[in-house]
Amino acid sequence: MELKLGTYAVDTYKDIPVPYAIFKIIYADDGSIVNTQYVFVNQAYCHTAGMRREELIGKYFLDVYGEGDRRWLDYCQAAVTTGKTIHETIYSPEVQ
Repeated sequence: MELKLGTYAVDTYKDIPVPYAIFKIIYADDGSIVNTQYVFVNQAYCHTAGMRREELIGKYFLDVYGEGDRRWLDYCQAAVTTGKTIHETIYSPEVQ
């Protein structure tokens, strides 16, 4: 993904130095969140996760990290419902 700023084009995959991912939230019929699906990851996220972009995009979080902490799903839900950025730190054994 490329973002143009004047004459400079930012490559959002390579040029952003902090790991980040964009997820689609997957809901159950009752409205509870049951999973998330990777829509975008940057290079720093891939490096931290130890995976290639192709191994993540389109995959479900709980399929990639079967034993992943479900609090990540709660953070996604909170960001969507409140419209606010969520700042939280938890230890993730998946990415150490």
